[in-house]
Amino acid sequence: MNSNRAFIKLLRPAARKPWTVTCEHIKKRIWKTSILALLIGLLTACGLDAQFSEYEDVPRYFNIPYVSTPPEVVTAMLELADAKPGDIVYDLGSGDGRIPISAVLDFDADKAVGIEINPDLVSKAKSNASKAGVSDRVKFKTGDIYAENYSEATIVTLYLAEDANKVLLQRLKAQLALGARIVSHQFKMGDWEPEKTLRVGDRSVYLWVIKNEPTDRLMSFCQYRLRCS
Repeated sequence: MNSNRAFIKLLRPAARKPWTVTCEHIKKRIWKTSILALLIGLLTACGLDAQFSEYEDVPRYFNIPYVSTPPEVVTAMLELADAKPGDIVYDLGSGDGRIPISAVLDFDADKAVGIEINPDLVSKAKSNASKAGVSDRVKFKTGDIYAENYSEATIVTLYLAEDANKVLLQRLKAQLALGARIVSHQFKMGDWEPEKTLRVGDRSVYLWVIKNEPTDRLMSFCQYRLRCS
């Protein structure tokens, strides 16, 4: 019996050290895993994924009738946005395609994309782009403006309604790069004050410029999602 105890004592020093190291290692791994899980949880709560997940808690469509933008307002919107070569223009609710077509044809933007819920208007816009000879740089698609990824856009144009603009606000702030411009015909974007306002006859055109750092914009998006949840 005594010899067995002596043998166990001899084993303890050798057994204790790797056990202590293993525990510390496990503690570190658990800590790192907990932090990672917390971050993933926060990003999930914010509704963020590779494509910036869709808003699940807002009305997806508003009763917004199609009303075409007068040509002089189209020109004013693109001038206010300082559209030029190198720009990528996204028009939300693009109707017959006049803003994306003008962005490329008259302002030589590199590319323009129109997103429209009405497939008949999308077909008409594609036909208009073909007639104008800009189909290679102007694209139209039937889509949901509240679920699109706008990260490549340098200019976003809107003629929707203030409620719709407010729904889009945090999505645009989160996705657009610094310096990107947002131009809205007639309707503001909630409490976000426009940088410039232009009157075209009895109509108003508003300009906003993305100036926040990416981290600030991510936090803004997360805070909005958490308030809505």
